[in-house]
Formats: sequence, C-alpha cells, structure tokens
Amino acid sequence: MEFKDFVFDWKKNIPNTPAPFIVLEYENNKYKTISTNLIFSPSTVIDSFPFYIQGSYSLASVTLVYTVKNGCPFPLNLQMQFFDKEEPDILGPVILPPSFDAANFDVFPVIANTSTQSITLDPSQLMSFNNSDRVKFTSWYNENDFINQNDTISAHYPIDISIVLIGVVKGKDED
Repeated sequence: MEFKDFVFDWKKNIPNTPAPFIVLEYENNKYKTISTNLIFSPSTVIDSFPFYIQGSYSLASVTLVYTVKNGCPFPLNLQMQFFDKEEPDILGPVILPPSFDAANFDVFPVIANTSTQSITLDPSQLMSFNNSDRVKFTSWYNENDFINQNDTISAHYPIDISIVLIGVVKGKDED
C-alpha cells in the first residue's frame, strides 16, 4: 500500500475547509491539493475483509503480530474491530496497537522504519473475533514537524503491513 491509501477522501476535490493545504505529488509529475487535516483524520482502509474459522472450531486465545514497514514521514495508526456482516453497525471492541514509527527523513535516501507490535486479545476482543466474519480497519497518521516543513509530499511513500495471527484452536464443544 502507499501513503495515499491511508488518507481519507484524497481522491475528492478540495472540500470547503479552512487552510492549511498540502500538495500530493504523484509519480507521473501530477499534483493534487488536499486539506492537511485529511492526513490526520481516521480513514476506513478495509471495511469487509472476510475471514472464517471453518467447521466447529473457535480460538481459545489469539495474539496478533503486526509488522509495518512505514516509508512515510508520519507515524501510522492501525485500528481493528471485528463484526458480523449481518449486523455491520455493531462493532466489536477496538484493537489498537501503538502507532508505527515514521520513516527516517533525516538521511538520503530515506530509510523506511520497520516496527513490530503484538497484542493478545482480551476476553471481549476474543469473543468478538470468534463470533464475527468481518473486520474493519481504520487508520490515521499522527502529526509531526514534517508537515510544517514541507508544502508538497509524495502520494507514493510505500507502506508494507503484515498481520500474523497466532492462536490456540479448540473445538466449539470442548472446554
């Protein structure tokens, strides 16, 4: 994925919002001006990523291991909530690891920052996971001084995300 994939409404024209604005630069030398606050507002990345636990099994414990290689100048937040596709407005508890560090822009070439965070689901998160068939990802960036020092940023800073599930499987009729 890329920086622009995590910015809410970057495809739309500039809304009627107060300054400041920033320019996104594309690889084909095209530019788009967006409201700076869009970068730091929550954005739904994937709202119906299907996953299924086949048969009559559930998970007795789950640890999610996030590895993020962030090539952009802002720390990235990734929040997850599980839900059932039949009741999409009833979201499970929030799962939110600490933010993933920004790339190092003090050197050239820029060095992407790879960080790993692990979260073991608590009982309510685990119950939501076991009873759901969809997951909602919400993301946003944390503001830092980079935004004040640059009026143009690349739309294509690379971001690689891996989420590995480590769990203990049990039959649904087992104790």
